[in-house]
Amino acid sequence: MLNKIGAATRATLSRFANAPFDLVNTVLDRTWFTVALFLVVVLPFSASAVYNRIHNYVAATVRISKVEHSCYIDQGGRKPGDPPPETAPCEELQRQAESDGVLEDLRIRQVTYVTFNYTSPVDGAIHEGKLARNSQSNLPEVNQEIRVLLSRINPVEVKE
Repeated sequence: MLNKIGAATRATLSRFANAPFDLVNTVLDRTWFTVALFLVVVLPFSASAVYNRIHNYVAATVRISKVEHSCYIDQGGRKPGDPPPETAPCEELQRQAESDGVLEDLRIRQVTYVTFNYTSPVDGAIHEGKLARNSQSNLPEVNQEIRVLLSRINPVEVKE
């Protein structure tokens, strides 16, 4: 009987004595799992995006030919990068909202369209590009130069 109690006590004590090592082993196992997950999942997607940008696009400097300001009614649910909904001149939307008496319920957002001409690396032809900018800070002006990415696959695809 004493042997059984002694063995149980020794097992309990050795468990407590090894507890710090078990904790360290658990943390290391989780760290290696996190590193492995990063290498297997995150890194390939990032590398794919970088590869796509390097091999499918070429950087170019273009001169802005036209800057247009339009507005739209923000009804929520849009993600960054989504094209804005149907736009109208800002003054017209403002007047319409004031006449309907719903101005306080609506959020009128401004979007700026920047238009420029570029020579496509795909077909060598001159195309007109148009980019939307939702931010009202650092807006470019006509005849200002900006950097864009031109597609090496689709002659009319342009990214900022």
